[in-house]
Amino acid sequence: MTLWSFFIIQQFVKINISQTKLVIIFFILLSTTLGAFYEVFEFFQDVVFKPQIKNQPNLLDTDLDLVSDLSGGIIALCHYFLSKKLKAFNFMKQN
Repeated sequence: MTLWSFFIIQQFVKINISQTKLVIIFFILLSTTLGAFYEVFEFFQDVVFKPQIKNQPNLLDTDLDLVSDLSGGIIALCHYFLSKKLKAFNFMKQN
């Protein structure tokens, strides 16, 4: 989701983030933000629908999900830099 969201932002919102430090910070913030929104969505599902098997049985599940979101963001960041270095997939059109 992080890589896809970054692609959407680069292509359609026309925000060009080119500095390496800003890209790293943006990827980490984007991945954790998307993960936090999803955790809130899971919480509201449990509160509103009251399923027999809850989406969030305990805080360990939430914490592990957030750690997984962060590690997924780091993997997406590595993929972005690797594809940019190899020029395999251009995220933005160069002028």
